[in-house]
Amino acid sequence: MKGRVRIVVKSDYEAGTDKGARLYAEHFESPVVELIAATARATERLIENAEILRITEGWRPSIRPQGRDLHEKLKAVDFTILKTGGIRATQGEYALVSEYVRATVGDKNYDFQVHGTGLNLHIHAEYDPK
Repeated sequence: MKGRVRIVVKSDYEAGTDKGARLYAEHFESPVVELIAATARATERLIENAEILRITEGWRPSIRPQGRDLHEKLKAVDFTILKTGGIRATQGEYALVSEYVRATVGDKNYDFQVHGTGLNLHIHAEYDPK
């Protein structure tokens, strides 16, 4: 284990009024809570100097034209990883965490994507029963 990772939630104070991560009770029920816990464990195990797993997105209105957005259905969360000194994880580190969680959870209904660029680079994790 590399170290203990705190799980924090992006607040309105950090992001501007009504721009923090919106989490509701369903986010703390299985299976979404399993995504959060597994991602935190993988971050602790794999990322040197990781300090914070930050939930940056929970619920949001659909932004996809076809209307399929699991954030809106409370089945998806987005994460960023911060290391000592506020250094953000790299795309390779995000991919490593995503692949590890996918392999250890072992449920084909969980999907992980690393996407975004610059300060918007993050892990998108969702529970998507097919």
